[in-house]
Amino acid sequence: MCRAVRPSAALRGTWTCAPPISRLAGAHLPRSVDGRSLVSLLHGKRLRHWRSAALVEHHGPDLNASDPDRPGRGAGNPTTYEALRTKSAIYVEYRGGEREYYNLRRDPNELHNTYRKLSKRSRARLHRALARLKRCRGAKQCR
Repeated sequence: MCRAVRPSAALRGTWTCAPPISRLAGAHLPRSVDGRSLVSLLHGKRLRHWRSAALVEHHGPDLNASDPDRPGRGAGNPTTYEALRTKSAIYVEYRGGEREYYNLRRDPNELHNTYRKLSKRSRARLHRALARLKRCRGAKQCR
């Protein structure tokens, strides 16, 4: 008999793909692989110590015509950036020094960059958190 699975508010992304696929296949996954298995979520269990932030990276602009991930015309092709994504906010650092911050509860469509309104302390805290995620390696360290 199948049970309905409740949606989860757990933050997830492509880093969560390898662990559950490996677990379901019975394969061993090295500790160096980022991410955690979502299999427990599929069984309706609550997860402890789930990550509260995700690293988003883009290396561009992508000008290689043979790259299958190259954006199409008019799709945009931003410069290199790294971002810190949480349930409630996104903080972005671009290669050229530009910064963006969006409160996703108040501005879910990311229309109003409020970085300049943040205190120096908040800016420094966000920068440190992003730097920590950029340095982490493996599921245990990247929580």
